[in-house]
Amino acid sequence: MLFNHLTSGEGRTANSSSTTEATQPYADRGKQEAWIAAAQISVKKRLKDPSSAEFRNVHFYSGGKAAVACGEVNAKNSFGGYSGYERFVAAGSTNLVFLESDLGSKAEMTEVWKEMCIKAPTDQA
Repeated sequence: MLFNHLTSGEGRTANSSSTTEATQPYADRGKQEAWIAAAQISVKKRLKDPSSAEFRNVHFYSGGKAAVACGEVNAKNSFGGYSGYERFVAAGSTNLVFLESDLGSKAEMTEVWKEMCIKAPTDQA
């Protein structure tokens, strides 16, 4: 599956003596919001017209195989018109971004969404 390289647990360990941070490295809302902001920048890099990006329903999820931001983005296409909202899954500030249009079908994106966009009890953003 496309997300096998996300399941390695990269980014999941914390270098903190705090038990909470070590066991729940994404519990801080500020870190979650920063993760979302970085993910949106990564999504914009994939678009034809990054400055036209409009995001909605974007949330932080760390209950799946890796911490990700999941949401929807709408942006202008090559013809200058908005193409409509499509779902995305992005792994923070990395360039690891999957847009619904990257995958073969909406069903495939739904499968990825079910595996990756899972809220942990500490996810607030």
